[in-house]
Amino acid sequence: MPTCQPTTIIWRRFGKEHGEQTFCLNDSATVHSHLTARVEQVRQTPEDQWRWYQINDRFLVERLTSPQGQSTGLLSYLPQHNWLIEDHWDEAGRSVEWCIHLGSTLYDERLSSWVFTDWFVDVLWNPSSNRYRVEDLDDLALVHQLGIIDDALLHHIMRSTQVLLTALEHSFPPIELTKMNAVMRQLGWF
Repeated sequence: MPTCQPTTIIWRRFGKEHGEQTFCLNDSATVHSHLTARVEQVRQTPEDQWRWYQINDRFLVERLTSPQGQSTGLLSYLPQHNWLIEDHWDEAGRSVEWCIHLGSTLYDERLSSWVFTDWFVDVLWNPSSNRYRVEDLDDLALVHQLGIIDDALLHHIMRSTQVLLTALEHSFPPIELTKMNAVMRQLGWF
């Protein structure tokens, strides 16, 4: 059985490193300051509330909990697919809706942390009906228009979105996610 090694994972949203107001192109010092503050905030988490783990080099997880401390879902980072899969559960532990965030997940040596950079596109998938909807394409268009992302990244995001939509129609969830969810069940996470 794989081990769950505690790690640090933070989120970054292009163009929002200065705060959560409007999008703008931020300089490298602002970005670094934002990421450093996020890492420090995560590191203040008490050990009994720690929720970020590395399973192996292809799979990271973040445990979602309710304000009462009960498990309500998992964020599964699959860097090889550029997916962060947010699976929410009901009280019986059944999967009710998945939100798949597109983005890059890279380890930043300077921060000693994993950084998930959100690429704006989110796909909501209902496992019981096998239906999905795509959200936040307007944000993607805006950050491209503002020059926060370039043409090459925009094209990569759009290709990655199409790969995800094809997977949702034919082979979702990925086998490695199914296997890791089984491990999480064995560990008593849900």
